[in-house]
Amino acid sequence: MEDRDYILFEDYLTNELDEGQKANFEKRLKEDKDFREAFELYQSTSHFLSHKFSNAQEREAFKQKLHKISDSYSETNKVAIHKTRYFKPWKLAIAASLLAIIGAFYSQWFSSTPQYEDFADHPKISLTVRGDSQAIKKEAEKSFNTENYKQAIPLFKSLLEVEPESIELQVYLAIALIEQDRFKKADTILNSILELPNAYSSQVKWYAALSKLKQEDYTMTKFYLELITEDAMEYDQAQDLLRKLD
Repeated sequence: MEDRDYILFEDYLTNELDEGQKANFEKRLKEDKDFREAFELYQSTSHFLSHKFSNAQEREAFKQKLHKISDSYSETNKVAIHKTRYFKPWKLAIAASLLAIIGAFYSQWFSSTPQYEDFADHPKISLTVRGDSQAIKKEAEKSFNTENYKQAIPLFKSLLEVEPESIELQVYLAIALIEQDRFKKADTILNSILELPNAYSSQVKWYAALSKLKQEDYTMTKFYLELITEDAMEYDQAQDLLRKLD
C-alpha cells in the first residue's frame, strides 16, 4: 500500500469522497483482495484508536504526536502536498505514519500481558510541612504530583538526610525511582521497608509488584501480589493484576 491509499481510506471513512470516487473505491474493494485487506486493517486500527484515546488528555497527547509527524512530513513533501486535493495535515500524518505508530506501541496496546502503565496510578501526595525542610518538601510534593520524577528524586533524598526514618519519604522515593527505571535502588528501598512491620506494608508490597511488572519479571510480580492480604486497600487491584497475569 502507498501513502495515497491510506489517505483514500481516511477519506472514505470520513465521508469525504464524492459519489464517483466512492463508487470507484467500493468497486476496488470488491476486486482487489490486497486493497480490501489493507482497508480492513486500517478500519480496525482507526476504530481501536477512537476507543483507546477516550479521554481528553490521551487524545491531546496523540494529536500532538501526529502534529509533529505532520510537520516533519510536510516539510519534506511540499510538492506532493500542493497537489493533494483533499489534503489535511493530520490526515496526511496518519496516512504516512499510522502503521509505524502502531508498530511501536503494538506490544503495549494489543498484548494480553498487563502493562505497568495500566496499574501505576499514583495518588497525589501531601507532605507534612514543618521545620527547615519546608521549601524542599513543597518542591518535592510539586515535582511528584506533576510527574516530574527525575526532579523529585534528589529532593526526596535530601529530605531523607534530615528524616532518615521516614517510611513515607522512602516509599515516594522508590516510586519515583521506578518511574525512572532505576529498579535496583527502588527494589532495595522497598524490600528494606518490608523487613519490619509498618503501616505502609501493603502499599510497599503493591509497589514492589509494580516494579517487577515494569521489569517484566512476572514470577516476582505474582510473589509480591500474593503477599497482599484481603484487608488491604490494595487487595482488589492486586487480585485484578493476578488474574491478568494468569
